[in-house]
Amino acid sequence: MQVKKARVSIRRLSEEELSIVSRFFESIGLSADIFPGESLVALDIEGGGYSDIFYLPSPIRGLIGRLGLKALYSAGLHIGSLYRGLKPRLSPSLHLARELGYLCIGRAVRCSIISEKGETHFLYGKNVYRDNIIEASEGLSIVINASGEPLGWAQVSKDSLKPIRDLGWYLRRGG
Repeated sequence: MQVKKARVSIRRLSEEELSIVSRFFESIGLSADIFPGESLVALDIEGGGYSDIFYLPSPIRGLIGRLGLKALYSAGLHIGSLYRGLKPRLSPSLHLARELGYLCIGRAVRCSIISEKGETHFLYGKNVYRDNIIEASEGLSIVINASGEPLGWAQVSKDSLKPIRDLGWYLRRGG
């Protein structure tokens, strides 16, 4: 049985996509221009219902163009996956949490801190409740442990933390 290769294309983001990405960054407390729009690209896979968004500085984009690379799976920093549909949304990547995690120290970005027991629950994809939350920042938040290590993303309320993407996700999905 022969496997058909999916076509992959890289392109600039549309105004609507840039707006979704900007709103995402603003929702976690960052300026929308932390990653300049001209440095954001979408990687589309034929037949997929989403686009992977990458931060790709212009010198690297130019190099890709000069090399004439046609088959590209990943390049730059993976920001997240932009899902299409009635309510388009950006699902942030683990890579982005790890890149932005250092900003939690100065509270420059929305972060929540969990205990060691909370970390275990979180990495198993389970909700973390108040008794294991050291500090909560309501809304979409980067989750870090007591040592300051980024563990992933969660939707946080005053009583609980619901994992959106965590480091254990990769292993659970069969990575």
